[in-house]
Amino acid sequence: MATAVLVTFGVVCMHQTNSNVGSLSIKEVDPQSGFANETIPWRFKILNRGLADSFSINIFNDVIDIGGRETSTENVTIRSEKRGRFHLNTIKISSTYPLGLFYSWKWCKVNLSYYIYPPLGPAEFSLQALTDQKSEIESRDDFIGHRNFADGDSAHHVDWKAQARKQKLLVKLFESTNTEASVLDWAKVSGKNDEEKLSILARAVYECQLTQTPFGIVLPTVTVPVGTGTSHYHHALKFLATFGQKDEVA
Repeated sequence: MATAVLVTFGVVCMHQTNSNVGSLSIKEVDPQSGFANETIPWRFKILNRGLADSFSINIFNDVIDIGGRETSTENVTIRSEKRGRFHLNTIKISSTYPLGLFYSWKWCKVNLSYYIYPPLGPAEFSLQALTDQKSEIESRDDFIGHRNFADGDSAHHVDWKAQARKQKLLVKLFESTNTEASVLDWAKVSGKNDEEKLSILARAVYECQLTQTPFGIVLPTVTVPVGTGTSHYHHALKFLATFGQKDEVA
């Protein structure tokens, strides 16, 4: 009798462990790029199609609960010691609920790409020592309007299209912006190997972003033009992440 009860109890527990993950699916993942050896926050949505609540669900080494017929937005962290561009086709969710006697899991299909940048080098470094030149960005002339033509004005500055419409000569007005920039040169980076050099460059890029200093990078195989802003910052780090690897920057 006791054996039958134990067997029945085990079957019930096994069924509950299996059903605890069986109705779950990942609906959306927002992968973030970040530096190696640091925690990187990811956000994802998980759907529970079942009526029953799911408890102690393990995903990315975090444990969450989700109610029945609910979509939950969760924050998890990932960590990698290797730099590069990574592809993720499946994500594993698992559970040993309720008693830890059985283990159930499922693989959810996703299609993700993300970058792990080189680990940040030491903060105690000289940006000047890495810089090939302290130069000015090529003059960027921003159009700001017109004024009437005056004797002595160059014909090259006349807006001939506007003249055709308005029957008078107008001169284009521009505002020129010149900004000092740092060009980070691979040849000037001291390091025992390529990985150390990449870490130092990653730190330099990070510091340039903090101070809003325009920067470019000269690598052995590619040159990243001088620029500023968040997009330029991540684009430059992607080149460092994939340096020497077959998987190129997307």
